[in-house]
Amino acid sequence: METDNQNGTAPEYASELLDTACRLPMMEPHGQVFYLEMEEGPVSQDGYPTLEMKTQSRFIAAETFRLTADQWNNIPNVYGININLETFSALYNQARTDAERRLYKIYQKLGIASAHELKGDTRWKRFLHHKLRIPAVKYVETSQDMVRTLIAQAHNIAVRSRRGPANWAIVSRQQRVLLDDSPLFTYVSKIGIASASGYEYIGHLPSGLRIFVNHTNQWNDETVIMGRNTQVNEPGVYRGEHSITTAEMEVFDETHMTSSKRMQLQERSVTVEIGADAYKSYLAVNVRQGKRPLWRRILGI
Repeated sequence: METDNQNGTAPEYASELLDTACRLPMMEPHGQVFYLEMEEGPVSQDGYPTLEMKTQSRFIAAETFRLTADQWNNIPNVYGININLETFSALYNQARTDAERRLYKIYQKLGIASAHELKGDTRWKRFLHHKLRIPAVKYVETSQDMVRTLIAQAHNIAVRSRRGPANWAIVSRQQRVLLDDSPLFTYVSKIGIASASGYEYIGHLPSGLRIFVNHTNQWNDETVIMGRNTQVNEPGVYRGEHSITTAEMEVFDETHMTSSKRMQLQERSVTVEIGADAYKSYLAVNVRQGKRPLWRRILGI
């Protein structure tokens, strides 16, 4: 048996990774997003290609995500610690990490789709990558190689999206070590804010490329996800935020004649990619530390 004792509203998540998406407050659990889609138009009389801007719209609806934690009533508030506050804080942090993971999966899907189009600028490379399924890999030996690779791939996004270069990248912990050794990397110290359980913003390169570390994947994961912040009315990834509420319920176990508290956090939000060409603003790059193998040099990949 459950009885609802208290309801409250929690603040929106403070997350630099979530800020890379276009965060829109939702007054209702559903709504419509309007954006400008860029399409190639007919070739002009002078022989130059033209671009056309069209207004598009997309209907979005918030989903419900819940986290709960049970707490025995006989746990005292020792040493001035508010047990309820600590429990809700843990739920809040976990919910924020889950929201970041959902966003990362969308970025990963869009980045892989974009990389698939880029594979092979010759028939030979397309045969190797698509038919023989030999993955495209960028090899780096030094920290400077890592920086050059990231900046070069960021400009690939500028060419494809026509909206500018990538302004953020998500790297693994191993790749982060390489960047730490580069004099071009500016480390941002944020004592007490960095979380080892999610996606941590650690600094930036001179080009303005902000670097996040993915603490949820393996230490030596090779995938780098890059992209641009989505602005209002642009194709990209949108996060609609309706509400974050908390509730405290009394739960009585009639079998064992015991009672406990159930703390619940409920989030209503939606994270979605919008626009047919949204994937062109993102890119997944396999970056491997080490020397390029001889067989790859022979094959020219």
